[in-house]
Amino acid sequence: MKSILNILTLVGASLLMTSCFDKSAPNYQLFPNMYEPVSYETYGESNAFNSPTGEKGRVSQIPPAGTIKQGFVPYEIPNTPEGYALSKTLGSDLTPDKIEKVKLLNEMALNRGQKLSQMALAWVLKDPRITSVIIGASKVSHIEDAVGIQDNLDFTSEELTKIEAILKN
Repeated sequence: MKSILNILTLVGASLLMTSCFDKSAPNYQLFPNMYEPVSYETYGESNAFNSPTGEKGRVSQIPPAGTIKQGFVPYEIPNTPEGYALSKTLGSDLTPDKIEKVKLLNEMALNRGQKLSQMALAWVLKDPRITSVIIGASKVSHIEDAVGIQDNLDFTSEELTKIEAILKN
């Protein structure tokens, strides 16, 4: 009697476990989005993005005011191998006038006992509203140079006048 009861329990449990299985209809899930999230194509039509103005599924495509539209190309050079070759033939923004200004500023930095990069950081930090400067250091020596500006942060009025004259010309 006990073995018949065990057999019936086993058959009942197996029927119970397989009774909800149907290949044509997947099993019911209590929170379906939790297990199978709804994916949206970036520029696809979707009722989820309908706008109050009646535009169907296109709100995600309208860039916010003051931003650059996707696909905006700042240069009129195509993003192709030919465009890359063309960009190499175009002139640089580095003019002889700008090179002369850099030479004059570098000479002034050397007279201050600094490198040009150190004087530039000191120049930025002379404004009391600026409390920190983010530097792009790719070497330890760049960080050491940046820390080295603490020895000479102040500019004399003559130095400030000279820098302004160099930059304005």
